[in-house]
Amino acid sequence: MMPRRLSLGRSTRWMLLLGLIALIGTSAAIAQVWTHLRAFELGYKISKATVQRNKLRQINRRLRVEAALLKSPERLARVAAELKLAPPEPEQVRLIGRDARATAKNRTSANAGPASLAAALPRRR
Repeated sequence: MMPRRLSLGRSTRWMLLLGLIALIGTSAAIAQVWTHLRAFELGYKISKATVQRNKLRQINRRLRVEAALLKSPERLARVAAELKLAPPEPEQVRLIGRDARATAKNRTSANAGPASLAAALPRRR
């Protein structure tokens, strides 16, 4: 026995075809609107992030300038003078770290005056 074929009228087939075309068109339109909306939303977020980044860069610049001013040798000398601070005596200096042993040997030599101690201290790079 052969399966029965469902017979649809000509107008029914056209209606189904038109319905399918309408569904595909509507889906495409919704996808288009959604992508534009998403692009607009992401553009807004990028704009806000750019403004935030610029504000943070400006704060960073101000803080760098302030740190440089606070670390300046002139300011440190002035504050030290106001607080009546003086450089330490050579026997008051305690070195820590891997250069401490070599410096300690130099300090215990016969002529371990301030000049030889200053020469033995590691230099900043």
